[in-house]
Amino acid sequence: MSSKTSSFSLLFYVSKTKLQKSGEAPLLLKINVNGRRIVMNLKQSVNPGDWDSGKGRVAGRNDQAKLVNEYIDAVRYKVRQKYNELIQLNDEITPEMLRDAILGINGSAMRTIVTIWEDNLESMRRLIGKETTKGTCQKYNSALTHLKKYLRWQYRVSDISIKSIDPQFIDNFSLYLRTNGNCGHNTSVKFLQTFRRIILICLRNGWIIKDPFVGIVMKLKVVDRPYLNEEELHRLAEFDTDIDRIARVRDFFLFSCYTGLAYIDVKNLKRQDIEPGESETGYWIRTKVNPRPTASCLVFSV
Repeated sequence: MSSKTSSFSLLFYVSKTKLQKSGEAPLLLKINVNGRRIVMNLKQSVNPGDWDSGKGRVAGRNDQAKLVNEYIDAVRYKVRQKYNELIQLNDEITPEMLRDAILGINGSAMRTIVTIWEDNLESMRRLIGKETTKGTCQKYNSALTHLKKYLRWQYRVSDISIKSIDPQFIDNFSLYLRTNGNCGHNTSVKFLQTFRRIILICLRNGWIIKDPFVGIVMKLKVVDRPYLNEEELHRLAEFDTDIDRIARVRDFFLFSCYTGLAYIDVKNLKRQDIEPGESETGYWIRTKVNPRPTASCLVFSV
């Protein structure tokens, strides 16, 4: 919905459920924009018995009532002024945008996708080993790098307002990933999925209203992964090299093939995970994922 025809209303009221020790109630302002609302505490208190809910003002003509009513008038004027300013700058506005404008906080019109992404990535890096991994951060950073390159290539800019991101932007970025970015289908989809997680952060904070990813299909293709046959594995095992690094890569790869362990499982494997079997030369691999030795756990000799 365009902000030119958006609905907007203000409601000043007192919260009788949050009475202070003095018996007065806090003065609140409810801002409604396009069916969404937000409540602001105006840092003023009023005697509930003096409040005229119909007029949204303090009844009476004493000095205290006059001061509070003048404050209400000033707030109403400022809110409407900021609302009109936002209308001129944005196609759509939210109560959060209006609140931030009133409080002097940079509104969503100044928020840019790269800055938001970088801030989120920095927060993630602080949580490595606790709530996230280094690999996850690398994925977010790789997707961000492609987005930066796309912005420079398509728009000759280093950043862009989040309000400029629409379905067409995403479609064009997806095409860029699969062409100029030299990314395969599944890699492109994963980068777009990461992109959408950043967009969801913007939605949760009220910086944007609509999800530009709505209607965009991000489906991974089933990949028929090739595998080595017995002869190829034997040839690899017989491969000899004087380069220690290559030899270790060969050994780790063969170990994964014969045990069925994924790369990350081999990487995390510890010496205490390998235990002697019933025979003198056999060993079992025991991990937290597979606490019991089963037919899938290879008995191997050393």
